[in-house]
Amino acid sequence: MKRILVCGPIFDTPAGPSGQGGKLYTKLKSEGYTVYKRSKYRNKILRVADTLFFVIFHARKYDIILIQMFSNMAFIIDYLVINVARILNKKTIPIIRGGAFVEFYNRFPNWIGGVLRKSSLISSPSLFIGQFLKSKNLEVLNIPNFIETHKFPYSWNPTDEHKLLWVRAFTDIYKPEFAIKTVHKLKESFPNIKLTMVGPDMGKLTYCKALINELGLNESIKITGSISNNELSHIYASHTIYINTTSYESFGVALIEAACTGIPVVSTDVGEIPFMWQNGEEMMIVKDNNLDAFSEAVKNLLLDKNAQTRLSKNARTKAEQFSWENVKPQWNKLLV
Repeated sequence: MKRILVCGPIFDTPAGPSGQGGKLYTKLKSEGYTVYKRSKYRNKILRVADTLFFVIFHARKYDIILIQMFSNMAFIIDYLVINVARILNKKTIPIIRGGAFVEFYNRFPNWIGGVLRKSSLISSPSLFIGQFLKSKNLEVLNIPNFIETHKFPYSWNPTDEHKLLWVRAFTDIYKPEFAIKTVHKLKESFPNIKLTMVGPDMGKLTYCKALINELGLNESIKITGSISNNELSHIYASHTIYINTTSYESFGVALIEAACTGIPVVSTDVGEIPFMWQNGEEMMIVKDNNLDAFSEAVKNLLLDKNAQTRLSKNARTKAEQFSWENVKPQWNKLLV
């Protein structure tokens, strides 16, 4: 078995190492691999120092570096790790994540393309990113993200209530204001409509609260902040439709978790979503930034219980493909 170093923003949390990188570290370790991780530091300077120190001074401990690759400033760490690893004659496999990566690549094609070509192999859970990089003559191995399906049991049932759910961070790329405006448009058709918004503040919560107040939706919209996965599965079960308003999507773990519980989904058509999900059968997919079309799709689904049930069952079937047991063989084939 190869000895593995997983690099990326892998923060310690009460639930264990964070993100897909942290989850991959945990799962590979449970499979018997020798695995190390860097780095737990949120401060970027400390993260760079901690990561490079391990890469250089503990090089005898590992054979392969799995790099959780993101865009913008985070890419600088990946760039440094790949170049240092090449000097050390270590195999590197960047796992490209983040819905903005394509846009980032287009801004710096020579730099990013050059870094990727220094890697031993390129991987991404995103078919969208893989197709884009293939157009740049870069081969990409697709290994999907995974979820712990037992934490998201199928528990949704049709209801006469009009309760929408939005689960993301309050930041620009996830467009929380779009969800709020959707409720405002639907209020006339569904006077008792409710929206629960779940997620941490990453700069836009104050604006959203002001917008809710301005539109007179204080009684219709509830903001909970972040909650645990155990609580989240109950929230999915108690709502009618999950609305996904993001501007970027490289894979959409949140969507898969929602689908796993059976809650019907209405989503924008960005990034990976139209590659992964069948419109009208597994979820309703609507052109991005079209508030009228998005609101109409939610309205029609609220009125059609047969469609709700069809989407629910089909999405659950799709979500089961992304359990660790189904994804694990691909990692074993790559790493053993």
